[in-house]
Amino acid sequence: MTDLESTAQALSSLIERIDHGNVEAAALQRAKDSAQRNQRLISNAVRAIKDVGARLQSARTAQRGFESYTPYGMARTVGGARAKLIKKI
Repeated sequence: MTDLESTAQALSSLIERIDHGNVEAAALQRAKDSAQRNQRLISNAVRAIKDVGARLQSARTAQRGFESYTPYGMARTVGGARAKLIKKI
């Protein structure tokens, strides 16, 4: 969060200088590089959250077992370990 605050202040200062036509190319390049890095970090975080959600769903599905058929063609549920969630306060 501290880095975010300092980055926001630096970008705010850069925007003021741009408004006054008083900015150097190196500062613009640093801002561009920072924005691209932030975009990569955000994209990776979103991907990680989606991966965790998929993994949790997979665990829930495995916990319920899977559907199969008996040798006589009747539907049945096979396996499915029932884990208990213990919540500690």
